[in-house]
Amino acid sequence: MGRRIVTLGLIVVGVCFFSAPLLYSQQNDQEQESVNIDDLFDMDPEEVWDPDENAPKEEEPAGIDLEELTTAPPDIRGVVNAGVGLGIGLIEWPGSNEADGRSTQELTRFSGFYSTTSAITVDARPEPHLRFHGSLETSLDADTLEFKNPYISELFIDYTLNNTFFFRVGKQELTWGQALLLENPADLVYRLDEGVGVRGSAPVGPGTAEAVVYSKARWISEDFDNTDPRAFAYAGQWAMSRGSFFLGFSGHYKMKDDEEGDLATAASLSFGLGPFAVAGDFVQHWKTPEELEPADCWDALGQIIWQSPNQSWTILGEYWFDSEIIDYSGHYAGLGIKPPKIFGNKWQPGFTWKHAFQDESGEVVLAMSGKVAPNLRLTLGVPVIYGAPGSYYREELVEQVEEDEVPLESDDARIPVDNVVSFLISLSFSYSF
Repeated sequence: MGRRIVTLGLIVVGVCFFSAPLLYSQQNDQEQESVNIDDLFDMDPEEVWDPDENAPKEEEPAGIDLEELTTAPPDIRGVVNAGVGLGIGLIEWPGSNEADGRSTQELTRFSGFYSTTSAITVDARPEPHLRFHGSLETSLDADTLEFKNPYISELFIDYTLNNTFFFRVGKQELTWGQALLLENPADLVYRLDEGVGVRGSAPVGPGTAEAVVYSKARWISEDFDNTDPRAFAYAGQWAMSRGSFFLGFSGHYKMKDDEEGDLATAASLSFGLGPFAVAGDFVQHWKTPEELEPADCWDALGQIIWQSPNQSWTILGEYWFDSEIIDYSGHYAGLGIKPPKIFGNKWQPGFTWKHAFQDESGEVVLAMSGKVAPNLRLTLGVPVIYGAPGSYYREELVEQVEEDEVPLESDDARIPVDNVVSFLISLSFSYSF
């Protein structure tokens, strides 16, 4: 039986990885950056600021009821996503100083985009207290038109001890903090998915305590082997929720033997107030474990979400302050609006606006997305980026990064469109089984 399951899994992987369609695109000579249209159209309001996505969950009872869990044979699932798109935009506003006398035609950029990704996931629960989960992914390399070597996005084992203590060991994802639109300063464990870790939780008082120990490949070098405490990061969180009320305290520590070392603590609070949901995070960065003195670096995030009674309208507002910016000018604001669906309740419009007060730069995105056929979605978008060249929202990113710093699969290894204004259209296909 096990051999037959493995054989079936290999066949599914082969179908996903090697039968996905290849799409062709061209870019004119003016375009120097790689473009991934999915990065822009992830601005879909339903996916970005759905208030239920990061809302505080109901507090789980102390302990875990294993009677509700049953054993299950391995479950193999797959997903294939493919997309193609076209865009036209301006690299600078005609007549501006940055245009340097160039005509509108010279400032116009035409772009073609394509992407194909595939994933296969295996999930099994051989015992009520034991679970295995793994996910293997690949994507099409736009430069070579070949699929990248498959990489493991998740691979972990869950174990529950005495109906009370929960452990997860392996490559996993975890998000703390409450930001939905701007940066998430309270997400102290954002690097966990770049390595492997051990995570455990248990009920403590009226809430739940969680501890995380993890490491990344680059932290383990000739100086620090895989048993040296300096090669690991340590984090913990205690949180409780009652209905719409959520309170959490967290901390993260990595020894300052490299540029990624840090010591930080955070507090989070959220609650409901009629049709409003209010949330806030405060993060304090510290100098050294020996001194435990506050560093001149802290972050504060405020958030408010309003939903209409029938939930047809959602409006999200966020504010973020970063004291690390010189002269305490690191103020940022964001606004997201999800209006009701239109055209027969089939098309979802959306609007986002982000602004950096430190240099008066920002980003505005108008988008509309809807299903045009089974498994096919059409998306239209108009992103506008304003501010001086080199400002926060117009800062040019590095096209390629060293593999030991950012994996090729990471979103940080791709460059978003940096036009001052664009019109983009995308047709995407998605199928899961």
